[in-house]
Amino acid sequence: MSEINLGFEIKKLTNLMKRKFLLELSNDKHNNVTKTQGMVIGYLMANKDKQIFQKDIENELQIRASSATECLTVMEQNGLIERKDVVCDARKKQIVLTQKAKRIYKQFKERISKAEEEMLNGVTEEEKQVLLHILQKMQNNLKEQ
Repeated sequence: MSEINLGFEIKKLTNLMKRKFLLELSNDKHNNVTKTQGMVIGYLMANKDKQIFQKDIENELQIRASSATECLTVMEQNGLIERKDVVCDARKKQIVLTQKAKRIYKQFKERISKAEEEMLNGVTEEEKQVLLHILQKMQNNLKEQ
């Protein structure tokens, strides 16, 4: 039996997921939202009851400050986010979604749910939990280095 290369298998799955999700998202030609912008929108929606700042987005998406700045600037120019002053610290700007971004999120969620459902067809809830646990361990191992 040949050696299993988990990194390679994860990369293949990631490529297939990107292709499938991007195909789903490209069905809507009107929003022109990049993958990273979509991830920012999803993160902000998941944390809509919290104050989120650029540093939070950098940490969550594991991107550099310069990449986050560029992404958020474009999102602001495209009317997807607003940067609001924070009373306690004038240097910080809270990142808030606009109604336009919330509409796009709803469309994304529906399409990605459909693609994820297809991907997980035949996978039990227990298998999903085991996979999630293992993936989180792997991520933590790489973060610690």
